[in-house]
Amino acid sequence: MSPAGMPTFGLLPGGSVTILPQAPSANAAATTRTPNQRSMSTSRPLDAIVRIAAPATVTSLALPALSAVLLAATFPKINAAWLGPIALAPLFWLWRRSSWKSALLSGWLAGTLFFLLTMAWIGTSLGEYVGTLAPLAVVLFAAIEGLFFGVAGAACARLAVTRTALWPLGCAALWTLLELARGNGPVGVPFGLLGDAQAATPFIAIAAYLGVYGISFALALISAATADLCADATRRSGAAWIVGTLALTGVSWWLWPARVHAAAPTMRVAVVQGNVSQDVKWSPQFFWSEFGRYERGTLAAAAGDPALVVWPETVVTTFLNESPAVRDRLSQLARRTGSALLIGTDSRSGKHLANQMWGYGRNGNVEAIYTKRNLVPFAEYLPLEGLLGAIPLFDPVSRFSAGSAAVVFHDAPLPYSALICYESAFPRDAWDMLRAGAQVLVIATDDAWFGTSAGPYQHAELAQLRAVEEGAYVVRAAATGISGIIAPDGTWRMRIPLGVERTESGMVGAPTWTPYRAVGPWGPPVLALLALAAALAVRRSRI
Repeated sequence: MSPAGMPTFGLLPGGSVTILPQAPSANAAATTRTPNQRSMSTSRPLDAIVRIAAPATVTSLALPALSAVLLAATFPKINAAWLGPIALAPLFWLWRRSSWKSALLSGWLAGTLFFLLTMAWIGTSLGEYVGTLAPLAVVLFAAIEGLFFGVAGAACARLAVTRTALWPLGCAALWTLLELARGNGPVGVPFGLLGDAQAATPFIAIAAYLGVYGISFALALISAATADLCADATRRSGAAWIVGTLALTGVSWWLWPARVHAAAPTMRVAVVQGNVSQDVKWSPQFFWSEFGRYERGTLAAAAGDPALVVWPETVVTTFLNESPAVRDRLSQLARRTGSALLIGTDSRSGKHLANQMWGYGRNGNVEAIYTKRNLVPFAEYLPLEGLLGAIPLFDPVSRFSAGSAAVVFHDAPLPYSALICYESAFPRDAWDMLRAGAQVLVIATDDAWFGTSAGPYQHAELAQLRAVEEGAYVVRAAATGISGIIAPDGTWRMRIPLGVERTESGMVGAPTWTPYRAVGPWGPPVLALLALAAALAVRRSRI
């Protein structure tokens, strides 16, 4: 106990330190302060203000910023993926000691900064639509996405109040559920997930069992347990969670089917990366020169006798259904090379536009057409168009129509399906294609919108995760890169770097069985809900 008149120090919920004079007794406190001071010291509104203002202190600003920077560093182009298991530890430490309001604010600050650091590249493409307002749009996007971090913080802080003995497990569950909410739905953004950056680490093996959200669960659990190492009462349990999670990860890697039972590749596939910039691509005067570039690449690949040649998303910059001359040229090319062709283009029917992949068989006939189902919100379509359509700011947004069905192409020895650009970020879209009967997954994209920023690299990592989840070979064709072939274990068997014109071919094979493909995308939410229920059920004994 402090001597009379000496100051005492207290940690407020947000982590700030306050210094209050201490009188020898409550009576002395009442007599040594003015009525106004007594009113202020016992004012509930003032207490509420202090609790909410606590995040303005050094600790409550520094720790969210530290977590945001650590997490951003795990992604391209820094690629410090080894920071993933501890990146959220500062945030979890703070949330365990915060009121839910303070945790909400600190989480939102961390999330906003993280998305500003990690996804600033969206401003490159947004500039095509909103011009000089692109930086403001990026900040608005980051602030909205950051709310999911804030809600996770508030929930973790409330969980701590329950005195659960399984707080790290509950935090991992809450984090995973919030990522699932953020990454799905009509305006879902499944970029920047905690597990996305682990494509080159042993943690990627978890994706074969529980998908990318399973990786996020494991990393969040380790981070929350690391935070618990800082307190005597939870140090031993925190260490146990860390050791247990790492052990299970090791077992997952050891038993990983793609590591020990991968099928031998049997079909040759070629990818043509034309490397045409956006400022040239959509200019009508350059159409045939661009087309000729892809035509020459296809003819060069024919020397290796590929069963399939893939062109990236929308490289045929005309409405192909309205362009018989272009269709005839593609038919002749397929017959001349003796290869099936998969071509990215657009089509139009009245006012309806569609982003499509056209499959030409070796005989030159169009065998099947896939229409993109998962459109990019505020780029390819306008959500809530009845409400937002009257706002001039959204006039440049395209009005594409979404497809309704998974399509399997049978014009090559191994049946395959295509995902177009944004769709490859959604685990369920890939799962749908394999469930429909595809054995090889093709991802066609145009990442030229993002220049040489981190965007194309982040997008390419998602293709590695889809390969591991489905145990399938992935053929990635990107207009300016990164293109290549990814094996079921997530490794690149052939890779064309960003910013070069090149045609290369490689071998693909039948898929390898994975628990994730057997269970489907319901595994991660079920795991998270069960873990949260366990955390709420088990209370820590009072000493």
